[in-house]
Amino acid sequence: MAAPRAGVASERRKFDENLRFGPFELNLTDRRLLRDGHPVALAPKPYDTLVCFVQEAPRVVSKQELLNAIWPDIFVTDDGLVQCVVEIRRLLGDSPREPRYVETVPRRGY
Repeated sequence: MAAPRAGVASERRKFDENLRFGPFELNLTDRRLLRDGHPVALAPKPYDTLVCFVQEAPRVVSKQELLNAIWPDIFVTDDGLVQCVVEIRRLLGDSPREPRYVETVPRRGY
């Protein structure tokens, strides 16, 4: 698999090939999400969104920053981003009411 595309946060800053949080690991070289060493299926846009979240943590990332990073050359409504966040939360077993990994900060971002 290819490395993250231009515009994704992983190309703005240097990181190791693997980003770890809880039982999860993002392998940037292979563009894979692992849970306890086992692959988790994650579509490209939610994967890129998760990479941004992990690399920017604990900083709040604005919706506009995410839209610019994930969809740099096309117009996408907030709904596209919201669907990525929903998919990420589902795969991570996270809850918007009691977040462990992805917290929504009203009027600021994630």
